[in-house]
Amino acid sequence: RHLCLAGGSFGTTKLLLNSGYKSKLPALGKGFTQHPQFMFFGVFDEPVNAHKGAFQTMASDDMRFLKQGFKLENVYAQPISIGMLFKVFGKRHQEIMMKFNYMSCIEVAVRDDASGEISVDKKGNLKIKKYLTAQDMKRRDAGLDTIRNIFAKQGAKEVIESPFFFGLHLMGGCAIGTDPAKSVTGPDFRIHGFKNISTSDSSVFPNAPGINPSLTISTLSYLHASTLLKS
Repeated sequence: RHLCLAGGSFGTTKLLLNSGYKSKLPALGKGFTQHPQFMFFGVFDEPVNAHKGAFQTMASDDMRFLKQGFKLENVYAQPISIGMLFKVFGKRHQEIMMKFNYMSCIEVAVRDDASGEISVDKKGNLKIKKYLTAQDMKRRDAGLDTIRNIFAKQGAKEVIESPFFFGLHLMGGCAIGTDPAKSVTGPDFRIHGFKNISTSDSSVFPNAPGINPSLTISTLSYLHASTLLKS
């Protein structure tokens, strides 16, 4: 009687694209965003042992950061994951990894523009187009300058910048809105033009929030379920 899509930004968007809905939903696949993450490592004289304990225990709530469009987090994984973040090989890579217990990590998460687009090729496979806008790079640079200042104040004897960046929170593709020309999902979570198809997962985000999206997704899903029960 009613179909609820819950495949996330990639899954829900891909399903609708492969089902031929693009012609009826011109905004389908547009507005993809994913909180670009950039990581710095500070090396200290004494052991930090950042890999022990809870995986993630600190986040920044400084309003000055939020107003500039970024936030800071601490994520420090096991050696196999951290080792992939340095674009060096052989002896130099070994030298860095020997400092594993002495390193602290701070990453900047950028509230990026919804500049990405999700599409599918002729075989139905996902194609992702995403680039950093001038505003994204401005926010990134402000965050990285803040991290450099923090490590300098803490007395880090060396700061190592990872050359890689990545997106951790996949959002958009079926943006919520009132205009079917610019959005895919209506305020009632139903796909425009289809009363029996709806979604409230991360694909409905019209742009990137300034925080991690999990609680927002949960809240939207709860509201969506409430509306379905009443219909």
